[in-house]
Amino acid sequence: MKIFKYILPVLLITALLGCKKELDSEGVSKITYYPDIKLAGKTAESVIVGNAYTDPGAKAYENGVEIPVKVTGSVNSNALGGYIIIYSATNKDGYSATKFRVVGVITSDVLSDDFSGQYKRNAGAKGVATWTKVADGVYLDSDVGGANTDGSVYVVNIKKNIVVVPHQPFAGSGSDTYCDDGSGNIEVAFTFGNIGDICYKWKVINSGYGPAVRSFVRIK
Repeated sequence: MKIFKYILPVLLITALLGCKKELDSEGVSKITYYPDIKLAGKTAESVIVGNAYTDPGAKAYENGVEIPVKVTGSVNSNALGGYIIIYSATNKDGYSATKFRVVGVITSDVLSDDFSGQYKRNAGAKGVATWTKVADGVYLDSDVGGANTDGSVYVVNIKKNIVVVPHQPFAGSGSDTYCDDGSGNIEVAFTFGNIGDICYKWKVINSGYGPAVRSFVRIK
């Protein structure tokens, strides 16, 4: 009889715990579908200053079903600059995704310019930055700090011999990044010189980079 006296309470507790475990699992999703954001238009666009710009927008989907998109940022097409529009969406389980578009507001005299090429930092890690033209006046720079890393940013040639790196989510980390000329001015002088010439100098404003002004020499 003593055996049953001890066994029955144990069985009762086990049964209660089992029920609690099942209750805890009720309504819990086993699979989550991350938001899939699709941009209308291109990731990089530009407009001549003074002309109207209309954001093509974006749509987001969760397992094929459209969900709301939050838009942050806008473009003032009457003011030269590089503008970032961020699109974000959150699924039913609270997981978020973002994408962004860069829009350059530029002068017409930069339309024929092409700064595509390779530029090597002349000090420090001496990484090579490859510039690729992705829209009129807009470039993708593969290594903003010349540090042999995949630190890509968008650069906008807003007017003759002047570029800006607008505030933007940094590749790989999402942290905010931009550049200035070392004195706080975000407009950076750029000269598309000969091979071996220093073409631009800037300071990378990001917690992962130091305060040095970095100079880049054209190598290709």
